[in-house]
Amino acid sequence: MRVTVTLNERACEKVLRRIGRIITTKARELVPKDEGRLRDSIDYKVEGTTVTVYTPLEYAWVMEYGRQPGRMPPVEPLREWAKRHGLEGKEWAIAKKIQREGIKAGTVENPVVTPTGQRPFLRPAVYQSIPFILRELKKNLESKTQEIR
Repeated sequence: MRVTVTLNERACEKVLRRIGRIITTKARELVPKDEGRLRDSIDYKVEGTTVTVYTPLEYAWVMEYGRQPGRMPPVEPLREWAKRHGLEGKEWAIAKKIQREGIKAGTVENPVVTPTGQRPFLRPAVYQSIPFILRELKKNLESKTQEIR
């Protein structure tokens, strides 16, 4: 005996778009916020049977995974950040501190929580969205099952 469940292309895309919106919304809530560029860059796309939540900004990687001590980061990107935070002229000291200590990110279950958000942000968004994703899948599977009866 066998039971096969197939969602048609339209239904599958609808579910994946909803899942993409759920994860994107959660990631935007969790992401560290300074100017909001990283938050505003988080988006999703559906291709076939896959939904991808992403950000094209290069520094998102550091916010998600942290940075190991060792190499000094480029000072130029720190200038505007330092100016906005009342630390103008201290970019080199900040870069040297990052070189010495790195940037901590925490884990999915235990992120580093800062006054502006948390690190990591994207993986916890997926993790925290699982109950909503399961509910969405169940709801859509139930509606398809009712059509069969």
